[in-house]
Amino acid sequence: MDFEIDHAVPGVPLPEGEILELWNASFGPEFQLTEGLWLQNTRSDPSFRPADLILARDNQGKLAGFAQAKMFRDTVNYPGRDLGQITGRGHIAAIAVRPDYRRQGLGQTLLTETEAYLHENGADHFYAGENFRHYFPGIPKHSAAALNFFQAEGYTLGVTEVDLDGPLDPAVFEPAIAAAREVTFRQGRPGDETALLDFLKRSFPGRWYYDTNLYLEQGGLIEDVSLVEDRAGTVQGFLLSYRPGGKIIGPGRFWLGDKAEWGGIGPLGVSLDIRGLGAGLGVVGAGMRHLYENGLKFARIDWTTLVDFYGRLGFKPSLTYQRADKPSLT
Repeated sequence: MDFEIDHAVPGVPLPEGEILELWNASFGPEFQLTEGLWLQNTRSDPSFRPADLILARDNQGKLAGFAQAKMFRDTVNYPGRDLGQITGRGHIAAIAVRPDYRRQGLGQTLLTETEAYLHENGADHFYAGENFRHYFPGIPKHSAAALNFFQAEGYTLGVTEVDLDGPLDPAVFEPAIAAAREVTFRQGRPGDETALLDFLKRSFPGRWYYDTNLYLEQGGLIEDVSLVEDRAGTVQGFLLSYRPGGKIIGPGRFWLGDKAEWGGIGPLGVSLDIRGLGAGLGVVGAGMRHLYENGLKFARIDWTTLVDFYGRLGFKPSLTYQRADKPSLT
């Protein structure tokens, strides 16, 4: 069958209902896309352009597949020294083909068009996922078909990333909080935004600064940020946590849908000045306590390789992803 391949056009309403229906028919039950996450990763992403969406329709006009390209364009708000590398990355944020149209070459056609578009817009390297306002940190590893597809198209498989799930157990998180030395933990309060961003600009001026600044600008609550302070009261660490119904859907809650007892945790980071004092594990404990005190029972930590570290707090792997990349077209 022949398919009509087009990019979405500025000023023309996006076929969001069709895309959501197609996504949820194409992916397994563990990756069901909500309207909120879709809007967060499109309209609410400063780097999004309608043309980033490549749409494939059959000869009846039905949406048969789509792909979403991503490039980072919000350069004025990114203080990281790696900006030059970031802007040269082209990401295949998502690609999906309706099940009854598979094995007809449509996935390959969509990927080829997406790569050509990214190359035309300056990408010198392609990545499966990993983008700002991402869906996935790589290819879902349980999908042999997806792994084989990207490998056949020249992508090299890399590091395995995992999502971790665990219970919010005071018997676990309270000792982690108490064991930290020379630091204290507390939840952010209105007015702490500047101190938090100053810390991030000092210690993590790249993606974590950018994502946290965007989180605050778009209505994320400072109260859901766990802060680490040294003896002088200076912020030296942070952890973001997410609750159901928040204005920002945190990565840990991307695929939890209406699971009202689940929260999300991460990212987190502490400055070099306080490492070795138990602050890292302690601030995870502080985030767990915050979610527990708000009535939640479980949490997911997304996109990490630190299985043993988080395992000390009862977290175990739930979803796994294989990072994959290849050089741009020549």
